[in-house]
Amino acid sequence: MLGGEDSFYQPMIQGPKDNRPLPLLFYFALSADESLNTPPINEPARLLKDHSVRVVSISLPFHDDKHTPQEAMIAWGKEILKGKDPLKDFLKAAKKTLTDLLEKNLVDPEKIAVSGVSRGALAAGKFFSLDSRIQSFLGWAPLIDFSKLSESQELEPYSLFENLDSFVGRKVKFLIGNHDTRVHTDITYAFVQKLVEASLEKGVKSPPVELALKPSIGYKGHGSSPETFQEGVDWVLKQFNL
Repeated sequence: MLGGEDSFYQPMIQGPKDNRPLPLLFYFALSADESLNTPPINEPARLLKDHSVRVVSISLPFHDDKHTPQEAMIAWGKEILKGKDPLKDFLKAAKKTLTDLLEKNLVDPEKIAVSGVSRGALAAGKFFSLDSRIQSFLGWAPLIDFSKLSESQELEPYSLFENLDSFVGRKVKFLIGNHDTRVHTDITYAFVQKLVEASLEKGVKSPPVELALKPSIGYKGHGSSPETFQEGVDWVLKQFNL
């Protein structure tokens, strides 16, 4: 069985049913089912259906029928207040899923990427930082620092800044609205700037880090247009040489 022992974190897999080793994209948004099947959040998975790519999703913590998406974020915050990592079990399951797929020879080990939207990008970034088997990371409207959300400002930082050194020299791309006041465009820019500076300090002469600012849409400028999703998918396919 793939994934963690807790059935909540069992992965859902989209892609060809044969046993060839194929490129793999992890994609996180809300629950695994919503990430792969519910418009518009499933747009990356939809765009990849006609490609020979396995797309894997795992439900984010508390993203179930007992919590709304907002309540799930509040639950993450309560875990952080207790001194716990809200993504601990999720990340354990994600790493095990990748190991299982590689052992089953279902994945090309040279073509592995992780991605996410908003909170899913935070989860994807944490996974990327912990697993060197993943070559590239893509975030749409990424939540970089959980403590900067309006409902989480009493919390200590829980962010990708804590993992910045593990990103050095690795392929990263973010796409975000030019005035996103939900996850904050300036925080994404600050992360990219610090990552580039850290990369240069460590001798990476041309850091493979990209930031695309798009016209803001949706609530608090936090939406991603079909064109923005397409741009991200095209970048992933480029990493896979497809």
